[in-house]
Amino acid sequence: MRKQLIAVAIVTGIAQLAAFVKVWVIARLFGVGAELDGYNLAFVAPTLISGILSGMVQASLFPVRARLAAQGNEEQAVRFERLVLWGMAVIGTLLVFGLFLSRALWLPWLVPSATPAVQRALTFVMPFSLPLIALNAIGDTAGYILAMRNRYWIAASAPIGNALVGSALLLAWPSGGLLCLALSTILGLFIQVGICVTALAQTGCFSRYTKSVTPRIDSAVKEGAKLSLWILPAIAISNLAASLPPVLVGTYGEGAVSAFGYANRLHQAAVQIFAIGIAPVLLARFAALSAARDWAVIRLALVQAAAWSLVIGALASVAVLFLGAPFLSSVFSGRFDGLAAERVADHWFWFSAGLGFFIFGGVLARFWQASGRSALLMLFAIVQCLSLLASFSLLAPLGEVAVAASVSASSFVTIAFNLVLLPGRLRDSSRDSMATTAT
Repeated sequence: MRKQLIAVAIVTGIAQLAAFVKVWVIARLFGVGAELDGYNLAFVAPTLISGILSGMVQASLFPVRARLAAQGNEEQAVRFERLVLWGMAVIGTLLVFGLFLSRALWLPWLVPSATPAVQRALTFVMPFSLPLIALNAIGDTAGYILAMRNRYWIAASAPIGNALVGSALLLAWPSGGLLCLALSTILGLFIQVGICVTALAQTGCFSRYTKSVTPRIDSAVKEGAKLSLWILPAIAISNLAASLPPVLVGTYGEGAVSAFGYANRLHQAAVQIFAIGIAPVLLARFAALSAARDWAVIRLALVQAAAWSLVIGALASVAVLFLGAPFLSSVFSGRFDGLAAERVADHWFWFSAGLGFFIFGGVLARFWQASGRSALLMLFAIVQCLSLLASFSLLAPLGEVAVAASVSASSFVTIAFNLVLLPGRLRDSSRDSMATTAT
């Protein structure tokens, strides 16, 4: 697992560097203002729905696929993978059309307090943002299947093509404004998904077996559906908590969402490298270890993850505190001025203060998912959402950075609840494993 994690982390780092190039181009062309506010808000709903679908796939695909493979049912495992992939493609497409046809009902309620300029930009970008639901559903599922086949580095490198294509389009057509920005996002993601699906096809996932009798996968489908439905409320609440910050910060006037968005992208780049990017590798590994009931190795992995997360978070906080604004001022230019750099750096620092908790929280989430303990995930999601709202209320005197500070605070509280439950359950599982071995 260590080799896979290192390889994926390196590739993810390169992908985030390529993504930073696109952020740099966007900063030069749009700066901090109403147009970019509307653009960012247009992706709130698609991101929320994509996150829910992705979490449901993770909860069902990894444990069921691992069990089938451990039992030697390779053909059943492959058929289950294909069924999940096509199912998510259909669901994603139906959601896109449904939301587009009903946009007049829900769009005005997304950010009712936004200025008219922000609302116009939001309305313009929304039809371009909705297809990301279907594309993400296909791309995420393909990436997870690649992870189960020890080829996740391909999925981790696919965003490089996304970022480069999007940046190239923006540089080639700088006068295109929001239309060019929206098209660059769609085209880039299409390239990313195409890379994942092509790589998956090369592994033989779409090949048919020559056996005359095809094994049934009814039980696997029922098990996967049960896991997905059990985890659905937890994932919905968790992704709602992740989608609330842009809406909350939108109440602070024009430019607040843009400044928050830049800082969030920089923060998410670190989270992507150290947590999300390697998540499918961890999930695949934890699923295999859970199936083998090797709790000692799981415990060691969690301890190491906690230590590294705290170190990385502390270093990031100090770096952003002293170097954040100077770094942004020296790198960005055009419509992104010194005032914008200071504004973004303030958000970025509060995000970095919770980076360690974000990283370790991602590791713990993978463990709970691999263990199939959806009830706990529901509890953690509720805690995360409630603590976010409570923190926002308490930290309101900080101004617009209160949202970023609240996100970090809610991550800390959620980790605390994880740790309260984790040690005892691991010890119980370890005793069960030794008892089973003795028997």
